[in-house]
Amino acid sequence: MGTATDSSSPLRAEEVREFAEEKTELLAQNPDLNEEETKAAIITDFIRLLGWEIPLDGRIEYQFGEHNTNIVDYALLDDGVSKVFVEAKSPGTGLDGHRSQITEYLALDNVELGVLTNGEVYEVYRTHISTDDEVQRQQVARFELGEFPEYLDVLNSLTKEEVTSGSYKDRLQRVVDLNDARTALKENRQTISRDIVGTVTDTVGSIAQEPAREHVNEYLDQIHAELGAANDIGTASPESVS
Repeated sequence: MGTATDSSSPLRAEEVREFAEEKTELLAQNPDLNEEETKAAIITDFIRLLGWEIPLDGRIEYQFGEHNTNIVDYALLDDGVSKVFVEAKSPGTGLDGHRSQITEYLALDNVELGVLTNGEVYEVYRTHISTDDEVQRQQVARFELGEFPEYLDVLNSLTKEEVTSGSYKDRLQRVVDLNDARTALKENRQTISRDIVGTVTDTVGSIAQEPAREHVNEYLDQIHAELGAANDIGTASPESVS
């Protein structure tokens, strides 16, 4: 997948690649990091990569909710208002059982963005208003540390520059739209192929049927590749999490 070269992006592919390589090597050399060590060695640096500085732009072990009974590992703030929650686990810890934790935290403090990570795998969530005006916490992407360069748009949407300006919303929506398009193309490929061949045959005549069949898959492959290459969106499909 190609690398985006959007000059307006806060992050550059090379710095993201260097970070991913450095931390991948660190994990290989230290496979038994606990949660606190993971935060110190990886997650805090990840947050700095995104342009946030602790404690200037955020809080560690941030207490919130009624009587401050809830604690999230990192809260990234804009003018004192929580904008991004980051919940960390130790490497090797499965994230499936912790998704409700991050989405509940986002709901409780009305936070727009969330990251759930064990240092190896990163899941990004957004608060989203659906077409029927329902507030949802939606998983936008899931990717591994080594895949950072392929998810440059998602990472840029988490930067201090884009979060504080609000421009992350358009970027993340584009990620969702492109992923939806890729999924729709994959799920409906046979129908699309049949319809294209049928239209060509009906319009041009039966003599065009075989050439149409030969070229339609190449055509659909090209569309799929171009959707995937657009701004390095990666391939994780968004899902709504209750």
